[in-house]
Amino acid sequence: MKKAAVYLCIIASISGCSVDFNPTIDKASECIVINSLLQPDSLITVRLYAAVVEDRGMKTIPLQNAYVILKENQVVIFEGVVDSVLNLNIYPKTGALYSIEAIHAGYSQVHAETSIPTPIYCKVDCDEERIIDLYEFDIPDNRVPLWITASALFTDTDPLQFAELYCNNLLVDNFNREEGSDIVNKQVGSGYHESFLRIKTENQIRLETIQFLPMLNRSILWENFSGIEIRLIAASKEYDQYCKTYYQLLDIPISDDISAILYQPVHVYSNIIGGLGIFAGKSDIGYFFEETN
Repeated sequence: MKKAAVYLCIIASISGCSVDFNPTIDKASECIVINSLLQPDSLITVRLYAAVVEDRGMKTIPLQNAYVILKENQVVIFEGVVDSVLNLNIYPKTGALYSIEAIHAGYSQVHAETSIPTPIYCKVDCDEERIIDLYEFDIPDNRVPLWITASALFTDTDPLQFAELYCNNLLVDNFNREEGSDIVNKQVGSGYHESFLRIKTENQIRLETIQFLPMLNRSILWENFSGIEIRLIAASKEYDQYCKTYYQLLDIPISDDISAILYQPVHVYSNIIGGLGIFAGKSDIGYFFEETN
């Protein structure tokens, strides 16, 4: 059985630290946790936590008085003591390499690095049946995975990400694909990808067009529907692996499902050497279509 919350938290942001801890827990497991997503349209923010043992389990708490060094292309852009959150009036640069070190007397030193991919562009059309056509892709670096999402826009509430993207393109990664829907469309078929489309780097050289139909998996009131937003996300290796493994973790069947016994534990990807969390970069481009009905 799918977890209903999967599509709500996979792509939009990295707002917390999800880690599959080893059930054998002792004080040696305690470490620094770094949580940061770098993108050119947002000021740099780094959140620092400590993973600590409590009542034979683990939890994260804000980390005070950590000494942090943040570099852009090997040049120091911040060095000093941070209480839990580092906010800089600096926008990450496309193509730049970022590295971070965090030191605290109570834990082992940690470090990580990531880069900001060059954005991926294409032409986008939306027909009267809300079928989306993506074509004439401009992919400057085909070593960067491409993620695609779609959201419904409303005049009175926040955007709502479409949970089902009906698509029959063989170049789209099928690890989040579901088959056998009651919805059958002659253009896109009856199979859908849950929450997003992911195109592996090796498939991008053959990518000419992607056609898909975004659908919600629950009933809503459409009176205040104002349009659709399509986002193309050029993902760093770190962002790509974090999102993929986080999705796989949430996708494990619930305990009363007999198929759960066949699943092995999923460890959420982390690039924090010596600690936990994620330090990742991405670039995304949005395309908007207003509702004309």
